[in-house]
Amino acid sequence: MKKKTNNTKYIQPKKWDVLINDINKVVQMFVNDPRDTDSFFMRGELQETLRILSDLDLMKSNDPIHKEMVYVMGINLISTLMVQMSLFHRPIVMINTEIDETEIEVPMFPTNEVPFFTKQVNSKGKFTDYSDLHSLSIMKDYYLKIDKRSPQEIMEGKR
Repeated sequence: MKKKTNNTKYIQPKKWDVLINDINKVVQMFVNDPRDTDSFFMRGELQETLRILSDLDLMKSNDPIHKEMVYVMGINLISTLMVQMSLFHRPIVMINTEIDETEIEVPMFPTNEVPFFTKQVNSKGKFTDYSDLHSLSIMKDYYLKIDKRSPQEIMEGKR
């Protein structure tokens, strides 16, 4: 009689500092990339990630490359959601709607509220284009001037 072998592998928890460092690297990349304006983050990252992760072959794969892909996608999702929470106070969820007989995706915001980068007039009524606003870079400069801690130190809770 053959013995049954247990092929179950138990997933060991990842250390918090490793996760925070991985998330911080991605957030720093967003902060330091001049192309990552506020409008760049107005996308349904949560929906898109869920669409990709619904691929059962990818999710069930034991291939180390696939496992790393899923991990990196998770870190990117968390980082993007953190940025969206900072910029828009919510994760961005896109809905399909029809405008002039054309189907388009539109982000959901509270009634009569829109992101700051869509503002076109300053407090004096003068036309001002905020479409290239990079709030993350502005926040980085603010923290470096006022707080003197790097974003890494802030994320790690160092005083």
